[in-house]
Amino acid sequence: MRSLITEEVRALIGVEGEPVTFEVEKGTLRRFSQAISWPHQPHPLFHDEEHATSSKYGGLIAAPTFATRLPWLGT
Repeated sequence: MRSLITEEVRALIGVEGEPVTFEVEKGTLRRFSQAISWPHQPHPLFHDEEHATSSKYGGLIAAPTFATRLPWLGT
């Protein structure tokens, strides 16, 4: 059976890259957290700026699945 993972990609397994940080508009984070939480209330770290500011993160953070919406993933 043929592998879908090329040798070039296989060589990258376990290799760490440089961290990437970029700003996302806060409203986008809030709307996304509401959409994935509906009909429940989103986690305050993703939605409530006052709560998030007093956390160890110092502000709103993206929900874990937000990365699936990043442009380099082809979405």
